[in-house]
Amino acid sequence: MHQQKTSQETVRDILAHHSRRNPYKIMEMCNMVGIDDAILYSLPSQLTKSGIQKVKIAAALLKEADAYVLDEPSSYLSRKERLRVAHAIVSVIGPNKYIILFFFTLPLRIYPVSYTHLRAHETCAD
Repeated sequence: MHQQKTSQETVRDILAHHSRRNPYKIMEMCNMVGIDDAILYSLPSQLTKSGIQKVKIAAALLKEADAYVLDEPSSYLSRKERLRVAHAIVSVIGPNKYIILFFFTLPLRIYPVSYTHLRAHETCAD
């Protein structure tokens, strides 16, 4: 019988896979989204929902990409954490770089209006 291998990688190890070119960028992103040493040196299985969400956002933003798609990036975060994450998300915007955010309820006030293009989509419940 084959036994499933469990990962013993810490959050720091996982984030290092996403930004191999610049280790300082990892620490900068961690500071921006509010990942402290307690989260950084934990196993993912030990994190709270908000901790997991911050790690996933940091991992996505550390990747070099032309477009980032984030679905409900702040659903488990407090108001203060949402502001930190919003600043981190805005920090990756540059020439020919795009961020697409999906929200069930849109917290528009936390994202700078100069960077926001709002397109609402209504759905009908049958």
